[in-house]
Amino acid sequence: MKNYKLYILSFGLLLFSLNNIDAQCTSGDCINGIGIWEWQSGAKYTGQFQNGTRNGYGQYEFGNKDVYVGDWQNNERHGYGVYNYNDRSG
Repeated sequence: MKNYKLYILSFGLLLFSLNNIDAQCTSGDCINGIGIWEWQSGAKYTGQFQNGTRNGYGQYEFGNKDVYVGDWQNNERHGYGVYNYNDRSG
């Protein structure tokens, strides 16, 4: 049973790695702390991490320059936050 759990954990870490091939932690502690995670698309998250996922309070700047600032849980916006749309009208 222990080998099975280890396999699931390894598979989960592999999936996390594959989903983030075009991304990397550029500053701080992106596992259990405060850090900056950047994607090649231009997106960037600055904030709190727990177990390698966005958890707590942080700011996510999308590649199109929209910005969400607020609460996160398991890599998803959760709770209170503000979403600011980039003015695309010029």
